[in-house]
Amino acid sequence: MAMWFKSAFEREGFRITPNGQISRRLHPKSLGEKLTHPFITTDFAEAQLELLTPPLSGKGADLRYLRHLHQFVLRHIDDELIWPLSMPPPYKSPIKRADYGPSEEGTLKEMYREGIIYRYGERMQLISGIHYNFNFQEKRSSEDYLSLIRNYLRHGYLITYLFGASPVADSTYHTRSYPDATSLRMSHIGYYSRIADQLAVSFNNFEEYIRDMEWALTTTHPKYKKLSADQQINDKYFQRENEHYVRIRPKCGSSKMRPMHALMEQGIEYVEVRAFDVNPFSPIGITKEETDFLALFLTHLDTIPSKPLSEKDQHDLTDNQNRVALHGRQEGLKLKKNGDEILFKTKALNFLRSMRTTAKKYGMSDLLEGQIEKVLHPHLTPSARVLAEMEREGLDHLGFGLKKAKEHKEALLRKKCPQAFFKKQEKLVQLSIVQKRAMDQAPDFLFKGYEDMEISTQILIKEALNRGYQVEILDRGANFVRITHKKSSHLIKQATFTPIDSVTTYFAMESKLVTKKLLKEKGFQVPISLTFDECRGQKVVVKPTHANFGEGITICSEPSEVKTAITHAKTYDDDVIIETFQEGREFRFLVVGDECVGIVYREPANVIGDGLHSVAELVHLKNLDPKSYKYPKIHLKLGAREKNELKAQGLTPRSVVAKGKKIYLRKNSNVSTGGDPIEAEDQVHPSYQKIAIDAAKAAGAKICGVDIIIKEPKRASKDHAIIELNFNPTLAIHRFPYRGVIRHVEKTVLDLLF
Repeated sequence: MAMWFKSAFEREGFRITPNGQISRRLHPKSLGEKLTHPFITTDFAEAQLELLTPPLSGKGADLRYLRHLHQFVLRHIDDELIWPLSMPPPYKSPIKRADYGPSEEGTLKEMYREGIIYRYGERMQLISGIHYNFNFQEKRSSEDYLSLIRNYLRHGYLITYLFGASPVADSTYHTRSYPDATSLRMSHIGYYSRIADQLAVSFNNFEEYIRDMEWALTTTHPKYKKLSADQQINDKYFQRENEHYVRIRPKCGSSKMRPMHALMEQGIEYVEVRAFDVNPFSPIGITKEETDFLALFLTHLDTIPSKPLSEKDQHDLTDNQNRVALHGRQEGLKLKKNGDEILFKTKALNFLRSMRTTAKKYGMSDLLEGQIEKVLHPHLTPSARVLAEMEREGLDHLGFGLKKAKEHKEALLRKKCPQAFFKKQEKLVQLSIVQKRAMDQAPDFLFKGYEDMEISTQILIKEALNRGYQVEILDRGANFVRITHKKSSHLIKQATFTPIDSVTTYFAMESKLVTKKLLKEKGFQVPISLTFDECRGQKVVVKPTHANFGEGITICSEPSEVKTAITHAKTYDDDVIIETFQEGREFRFLVVGDECVGIVYREPANVIGDGLHSVAELVHLKNLDPKSYKYPKIHLKLGAREKNELKAQGLTPRSVVAKGKKIYLRKNSNVSTGGDPIEAEDQVHPSYQKIAIDAAKAAGAKICGVDIIIKEPKRASKDHAIIELNFNPTLAIHRFPYRGVIRHVEKTVLDLLF
C-alpha cells in the first residue's frame, strides 16, 4: 500500500567520552556548523547532538535517512560515542551551552537557552528524546489537525506506556526511585514546566489556539520580569513559540517567518509529536515498530470524534500522563475519566481494541496485537526490559548506557552507507560553514536598521552617524538621504551622487563616447574607436554607449561574433561603440577630491575547484561567502554568457573541477557580474594614481571611478588605456575587498563634503 503520510525525525543525544562523561569538546567542524546545517545541529548543550531528517514518504525512508546520518556522525567524532538514553549521563554543572556565534540568529538562540535555564533549571534541558513530525499526504485543514491533537492529548499516555524507555536516571540527576516507571522524561521529573502547563493553551479551534499563544508570547510574567535583559530574550510567558512544552504541537513548514506568523498565514501543515524516549535497544534510538505504530495511532485518532477540551480536562489529562510515566506498570493503576477513575489496563485495552478496524485497513493487525500484549504483560515494555537487563548484568544507569553506546557505534560502523549519501553530507557541511561565516560577518557588511539599502549607502550612513552627523532617509528605495552637520547639509544618492559634482559632469561620464573624446583631447591614452569593417583580424570590445555595471560588453574577434555582440549591446542602448582591445589587467582607481583613495584589481568572475562540488555548486557557495563582496546581493550567475564561457573550456555547470583549478565564468571583470575586487595599491606604480586624478579633473569630477587597463602595472605609466570614467563609483569594493587592505573610503567622502 502506498504511504498515506510523510514523516520526519528529530533525534537528540549527547556526545560522550569512552568512559561515559559528557564531552567537553566543541561541536566538530567535520560535522559542519550547527547553526546552519539542515540535518546535524545541537540542542541545549554544545555536546547535545540533534539529528534531523527531511520529510519523507515511503516505507522506512525516514529511518534509513536517520541511520545514515548516525553513520556519518560516528565517522566524524573520533573516539566519542552517542549516549543511547533519554535521561542524561552523569551530570556536573555547569554544562557548556551551545555556542552559535555572533550573528543575530545565533545570539537569539543563546539568549533563549539562557532564559530557559533561569525559568526551568539547567538539568531539565539535558534530557533527550525523539520528536516525530507527521502529516497526511492528503490535504487536511487546521481544524482537522487540532482535532487530532485533542485526541492525542486524551490517548497519548498509551505511547508513553508502550514505548517509554527511561524508568531510571543517574543519581547525579535524580535520586528517588519509581519501580514501575515507564518514562521519567515524560513525567514532571523530566521535560515539564508547571508555569507553561498552567496556561492550558486551547486546542479547541484555530482562533483560540492563536489567541492563547499570542497572549503567552506578549504577556509579561511577574516572575520573569525580575530577570535582567541578558538572562532571557524577553520576560513573557513564552520567550519563543518553542517554549510551549506540550506533548504534541501544531507546526507550519515555513522557515522564513516566525512560527506564529507562518501558522496564521498558511495554517497548520503537520504535527510534532514529542513522544518517544530514545530507545536504547536501537542503534538509532527508535525502531520501525515504534514509528509504524505511531503513524497508525495518529491515523486512527484522525477518524474518531474529538470534543473540545476544557482547562480542567487538560489538567486531568496531564495528570494521567504523569501517572503513566511514573507508575505505568503498577498493577491496579487508575486514570481519571469524566470526573471518575478507571483502571489503566481497562482503558488502554478498550482503546487499542477499538483500533483493529483501522489496523486491518492498513495491514498492521499484527503490529497492533503486539501492543495489546504489552498491556497484558508489562514485562514486554521497553521500560521493563531496560530494568531487567540492568539487573541481570549488574549495571547502573551509566554502565548500561555505556554498554549500549559502544554496541551501537560498532554495529553502525559495520554497516555500509551509500557513498552518494556521504558525498551529499560532505557538501552540506561545506555549505553550512560558508553560510555561518556569512551570518557572522553580516554585521560588518550590513548596518542594522538599514539592511535593505544599497551597501555603499549603508557604509556612508554608518560613518556619518558614528561622527554624530544627522541622517535623514528621504527615499529608501532610491537610497536618497540627507546628511547634515552643523550648518552644512547635502542631498546624497547611492553614496557618491553628491552636489559637489554637476549634472553635466554626470552625463558626460555616463556617455562612453563623450568620456573618450574629453580624455583624448587632454592627451590621455584611450582605446581606438573602430568601424565594423575595421574589426577584421583583431580583438575588439563591443559595448553600449550608455550603460553601467559592465552590462552589454563583449570581447570578441570574429566578424560573426562582432555582429552578435552588437545585437547584444543594443539591448542596453541604441548606440554602440566598437574599439580596440587593450591587453593587460583592469584596475579601478577611486578618486575623491584631489586624492586617489583606493585601487582594486577586478578579476573576472571565477570559481576554484575543490574536487567535490560542481561548478554550479561552487557558484552557490561563493555567492554565500561574504569575502566575495556579494552580500547581500548575489552577482555571480550561471546565465547564457557564463555557460558559453564554460563550454569554450569543455565544461558545463555540472562539471566537478579538480582541486585548486580556477575556472573563469566571464571575460569582463566587473564586480556587478561576479568579478572579485582585490585591493591592489602595492601592485600598481604610483604614476597611475596621478593619471587617474588628472582624468577625473578632465571630466570635472570630484568623485569618480577611473578604470584603467595596464599591461605592466609595476612599471611607470606606459602601455595602458583608460576605458571608462564612472559617475557613481561604489565604495564597497574598497571597503570590503575580496583580498587585501580595507580602505575606509567613506571617511574621505564625508571629509570632502563637510
